[in-house]
Amino acid sequence: MYNIPMQDSGRTTLLIFGATGDLMGKKIVPSLWHLFEKGRLPKEFEVIGLSRRSLSEENFRALVKELMQKYVGEVAPDSAARFLALFSFQRVTFDQSDDFESLAHELDSRDRSRGPGIRLLYMAVPPEAFPQIFGHSAFGEIVTKETRAIIEKPFGIDLSSARELEEVLARRFTEEQLYRADHYLAKPVLRTIPSFRFDDGSLENIWNAEHIGSITIRTWEPLGLENRGAFYDPLGTLRDVGQNHLLEMLALIAMEKPRNSGNVEEVRAKRAEVLGALRIPNEDAIRKHTFRAQYEGYRAIEGVKPDSETETYYRLTAYLDNERWRGVPIIMEAGKRLPRWKTEIRVNFKEPKYSAAFIMRPEEKILFSKSGEEKKFPLADAEDTKQYVAEYARIIMDAAKGDQTLFVSEDEIENAWRFIDPIENAWKKNVIPLAFYSPDTDEAVALAEKKWSDERLPS
Repeated sequence: MYNIPMQDSGRTTLLIFGATGDLMGKKIVPSLWHLFEKGRLPKEFEVIGLSRRSLSEENFRALVKELMQKYVGEVAPDSAARFLALFSFQRVTFDQSDDFESLAHELDSRDRSRGPGIRLLYMAVPPEAFPQIFGHSAFGEIVTKETRAIIEKPFGIDLSSARELEEVLARRFTEEQLYRADHYLAKPVLRTIPSFRFDDGSLENIWNAEHIGSITIRTWEPLGLENRGAFYDPLGTLRDVGQNHLLEMLALIAMEKPRNSGNVEEVRAKRAEVLGALRIPNEDAIRKHTFRAQYEGYRAIEGVKPDSETETYYRLTAYLDNERWRGVPIIMEAGKRLPRWKTEIRVNFKEPKYSAAFIMRPEEKILFSKSGEEKKFPLADAEDTKQYVAEYARIIMDAAKGDQTLFVSEDEIENAWRFIDPIENAWKKNVIPLAFYSPDTDEAVALAEKKWSDERLPS
């Protein structure tokens, strides 16, 4: 194991596999522009777009310019020209060894002429393509000690496939080279939770089952799945956001204080520890403590099976079997085509004089109240920018610096799937029949609330 120094990374080459895909336009280009505009890119920074499409460098830069116009807006011509000059392109067809040999030769040539540097591999392609990409002998020449790979979720669709993915990744990368990105961890509110909790020692005295009656974690979206049916239907909301975003939110709110907050491995181990303490539900618990529903009209979306049982909304109650949180119900819910944006964590104290809320959508803020006196907690370098931009900018820069704090560990993924798999398996057996709700209404929430009221949240 080796430690990568936390400092300016010097010359950095960002290689984007899948550079003509959706992720490039929606998240990567706007985030890179944000960093460029703020002067935060490494001093020597370049981007190589990789795709099976046959594009000249001029055509690729024209494509990036179009993406800027669509997702960033109007930019001053001289600034746009300097930004576009960072980009080059190389055709890489995943089944062609010669393409990978050419890429390895190009990178070596740049290193010889400009000096060695950091290589960031952004794998903006489906994980199914990894074995083919990594299988080329020339890919091993691309991966040096100073190479870091940014991997997007989903990290498998269950524990078995997650382990298979890890085996594939381990053939080419060490754990220190893997940057598994869950952009929620990069949100200012979530990045502020550790300092909110641990900087004031007195707060920890009431941050436990003796004082807290329940925790609610939710993310509502008014958006539907009109353009993502084929991708979404095999997953569903529990796998798409529950296994990652919501459980990582739980890990942050419930983790123990690391002895050394600057120790990346210790911070990630504390998050994994929380997820490892989740009580694995049996079918009786799943019957009592979970609910799933699908919005009407979902089955008519292109790519969705006409008899799809995929949930677009869920609610469940989880419990942590550890000393701090034993007996505290943790309610988690997420859904599509709900009437408004709402992404938040609410800590519900037994004593009415306390309240705490961590709100990400529609606005970023942390509110803590004691005896009616409300305090708005300052966020970690929050920026007023479009959704995803600041988060993905942080992902790219932290990977360039070698900081894995905001990236998910293998243990976190394993522990999350151990909790999620039994629920998914029970739902497949129709232990919880699928309900239906009218889109753009509170109907799904009302149905879930009724069930929770009837069950009274037994622990």
